[in-house]
Amino acid sequence: MESIRETGRAAKGVRLMRLDNGDRVMSVERVPAEKEPQKEVEQEAVQDAAETRNSEQAV
Repeated sequence: MESIRETGRAAKGVRLMRLDNGDRVMSVERVPAEKEPQKEVEQEAVQDAAETRNSEQAV
């Protein structure tokens, strides 16, 4: 999946594979994005808040 690049909202789609005449897709499955562990999200929020405070104090 790393070889498939992400696109923005303006994109109309991504071709993953070219099918030959007579080929058929038998199944498709959507794989949800991985969620960050809650602790990491909370730690990032604390770090962001500290950086914001520090930059406001510097002004």
